Amino acid sequence: MTLVSIRSTLLQSTVTKPLVAAMETRPDWFYPIAFLVSLQMATVFSEFRQVGHVVLHALRIGLTRHNYSGPPRPSDEWGGLVVIASFLLGVLFVVRRLYGRLSRVRNANMMTGDGKN
Repeated sequence: MTLVSIRSTLLQSTVTKPLVAAMETRPDWFYPIAFLVSLQMATVFSEFRQVGHVVLHALRIGLTRHNYSGPPRPSDEWGGLVVIASFLLGVLFVVRRLYGRLSRVRNANMMTGDGKN
């Protein structure tokens, strides 16, 4: 797998220079397309936020047995994002713990000579 740095000459020569040239020669085409690309990048995770809203709403109704029907609260707006972030942090914690245990087992096997190459 090859990693491409932002400052790499390959990236600058193949991507950046043609984009800058297009921006300077055809701004009437470049800026609408750049807007659509940036809009797509901004809205790509909206479905995940909707899933988070549904999970948060289900948790609220399940825990309180009460359905709120007033104006939206900040927790309603940002709650889905908080639920998703909490889930991802939990997964990260579990993966790090399992990876730590796995590396300790591998190191112990290598020290005793039980590790197979």
